[in-house]
Amino acid sequence: MEVHELLQTFAEVGIGLAGFSGIVVALRSRGGELPTDFLYMIAYSIGSVLFSLLPLLLLVSLPPAVSWRISASAMFVASLASLIPFWRPQSSLRPKMMPWWERGFAVLFIVAALALGCVALGFLPDHAAFVYSAVLLFVLGLSFSAFVTLLVGRPAAAQQSAAADSA
Repeated sequence: MEVHELLQTFAEVGIGLAGFSGIVVALRSRGGELPTDFLYMIAYSIGSVLFSLLPLLLLVSLPPAVSWRISASAMFVASLASLIPFWRPQSSLRPKMMPWWERGFAVLFIVAALALGCVALGFLPDHAAFVYSAVLLFVLGLSFSAFVTLLVGRPAAAQQSAAADSA
């Protein structure tokens, strides 16, 4: 499978996850407020669609090395921006309780951002497409994990902690 086909597949999966999220939230809506997991899932899904299409658009008019560096730079900046809720303690998007498996995702997310930074700076010119695609697949995995969390719900301890924090 070529990189172009892979990126198109990632975009289609991202669109599918974003579409299913609306159905899940409509079925599980409580009081009109959107769950934080829904916002994360929408952000990751739409981000994966946009970042899947970006290199395809750039490869039409730019050399591959330049288009991968620009795409990786854009995704690197977006990944740093997505960490803002975790940096700001008063943010309403900051998770109240993070299970052990989400902590592993956080570490992988930082490693993925560093790999994108290396591609953006030109340190991995031969592996730019692979690194970019791997990070994009990871973002789709984050979106899918938020989808599953929405589908099955948070554990009771996390719900009690969130209720105690909001009271």
